[in-house]
Amino acid sequence: MLTSVVGLVLGPLVHARIRGTVALTMVWGAALLIAGVVLGVATTVFEIYVGVAFLAFGAAVLTPWYGSQVRQCQPDAHGEVGGRLTSTHTLGYIAGTLAGGWLLEVHPDRAMAAFVLPAPVLVLLAIKARTLE
Repeated sequence: MLTSVVGLVLGPLVHARIRGTVALTMVWGAALLIAGVVLGVATTVFEIYVGVAFLAFGAAVLTPWYGSQVRQCQPDAHGEVGGRLTSTHTLGYIAGTLAGGWLLEVHPDRAMAAFVLPAPVLVLLAIKARTLE
């Protein structure tokens, strides 16, 4: 529910003010970095909510953008693209849930850092690879 609320409120505001792939991915990466740090050091329920809010904000910023990008790649197959995108998104949640549960069992003290902190690094690598093309 928090993701939906944050997405409905902040997503359109960010997209109205920020244009371009690099800018949006930087906002997304920054939100995930902040979420990872906050969740990694959280000791209270309030701090966990703050971390989840940043995580939700990052997802809310990026989701409409990648949907638009994929549809632009195949403009004649909106239904097919939407279905595949939804399936991929769902499979990602399934994989993340399984991996997160496993990591929490094996290394509960490192679980958040292992999943959330690498995301901004991957964003920067993707931006660098894109500029080299």
